Amino acid sequence: MRLSKFAAYNTYHHCEQCHQYMGFHPRYQLYESTLHAFAFSYSMLGEEIQLHFIIPKSKEHHFVFSQPGGQLESMRLPLVTDKSPTFTPTTGRHEHGLFNLYHAMDGASHLHVLVVKEYEMAIYKKYWPNHIMLVLPSIFNSAGV
Repeated sequence: MRLSKFAAYNTYHHCEQCHQYMGFHPRYQLYESTLHAFAFSYSMLGEEIQLHFIIPKSKEHHFVFSQPGGQLESMRLPLVTDKSPTFTPTTGRHEHGLFNLYHAMDGASHLHVLVVKEYEMAIYKKYWPNHIMLVLPSIFNSAGV
């Protein structure tokens, strides 16, 4: 656990330090990300589940892709000495959710994944274009967080 004197912020926070964090990176176009499917068997539902990851180009180095087809194979987990990824399940908080962790992490690099429902994918992508998103299958659209 990391404690900071700074807070996490929502979409209304716009300081100079957060421009890169919020997706204003000169090397990458705004909203430049790719959608990747990842399937696995889920015995409780008795079927194969397909998850989708929206991965900004600037964050692709956190994942492993197959060489011939560029299919998503896995996520690169950090070493024990590094920080673990932060997964934030969210619904209905695309504008007011405290997902800008730049100051809360004291500017340190970190891996932050938003877990969103399929029907909210587009709105979260609009407000948080620089975040990795794990998109749940549509069968979970009516479930709680």
